[in-house]
Amino acid sequence: MTRRLIQDIKETLEIELLKSLNNKKKEPVIVKKVTVSNRFLDTQRQEDVLDRMLEHYRLQNYKRETREYIKNISRSEPDYYTLKMTSDFIDQLLSEYSRKFNIKLEQREI
Repeated sequence: MTRRLIQDIKETLEIELLKSLNNKKKEPVIVKKVTVSNRFLDTQRQEDVLDRMLEHYRLQNYKRETREYIKNISRSEPDYYTLKMTSDFIDQLLSEYSRKFNIKLEQREI
């Protein structure tokens, strides 16, 4: 995922460098801003991951509360990073709790 993004940036910079080296008129080279693909930082996709994780632990009723918690903590609308970090934290916490108290969760197809 990030390798592809790094490769794209590297190729863009190499092209711009070659343009500037071949620029005989000494015109300024305009470097285009590389936009990050929605594939990498897709907030909706991360919301879906959080929803599936909550469903896995049978906590579907806490979707709204989880988003409100993120909103209160970050003082803004949930974005990719806050959703991912919260999802990872909840997953680790509940996994450890399940392991410690020997709670078996039934495996469901997601």
